[in-house]
Amino acid sequence: MTLAGTLPIDPAVAQANERAVRRAQAAVGGVGVVPAVVLALVGLWWLGLLVVVAGIVLAVLAPGWGEQRAVAALGARPADPASAPRLHNVADALAVAHGLPRPTLLLVEDAAANAVTVGNGPATASLVVTTGLLEALTPIELEGVLAHELLRIERRDSVPATTAAWFPPAAGWRQPDDELATDRSAVAMTRYPPGLAGAFDKIAAVGSTVQRPGGPLAGCWLVAEGPAADSAVALADRAAALREL
Repeated sequence: MTLAGTLPIDPAVAQANERAVRRAQAAVGGVGVVPAVVLALVGLWWLGLLVVVAGIVLAVLAPGWGEQRAVAALGARPADPASAPRLHNVADALAVAHGLPRPTLLLVEDAAANAVTVGNGPATASLVVTTGLLEALTPIELEGVLAHELLRIERRDSVPATTAAWFPPAAGWRQPDDELATDRSAVAMTRYPPGLAGAFDKIAAVGSTVQRPGGPLAGCWLVAEGPAADSAVALADRAAALREL
């Protein structure tokens, strides 16, 4: 069972995310083109060939490097099962129940309550939460947030945060209708709308602005920061919409 039946993957979103990955690869791979041409012109064609081959290899590795750079920009660290058992237990239960690969779980030391996903697909994705989120939410509320982020991974909405290491996400990539649709699908997973609605109430009360938003990744958080926040649906409105279900 996959989540596609809960929230169909928008072909336009999937294509845009795929283009973002290809742009990152082209940018990295293209770095060596000019030096290779110069070397060929001066007779060092063999060295130019090596530069081209190295560029191709780097282009293939670019998406993985993007994930690493994104995690570094967020200041995230692995979530130890011993110190964050609730996070691991809830994520494991959701992944098993819905037939999904469990993402790598990471923590950001910050009193703000927020979460973000990074990765080019479900197999390599990381789910990042702040320590403030874990402290503020009950297990049921945390389940709603993690379901929301797992859906973003399934839909490859985690790609913009990954390729932000090379290109900032394009304006308008995050639409209000998408946010509300993902909220509804998350509560369809948990079968308990008050859980995610209550999480939004707590996040609004605690505050979602992290001290280290990750530069271009700021608009990729569950509660967007920076310019992307201007077009985002307010948490109170998202909670109210869920309570109407």
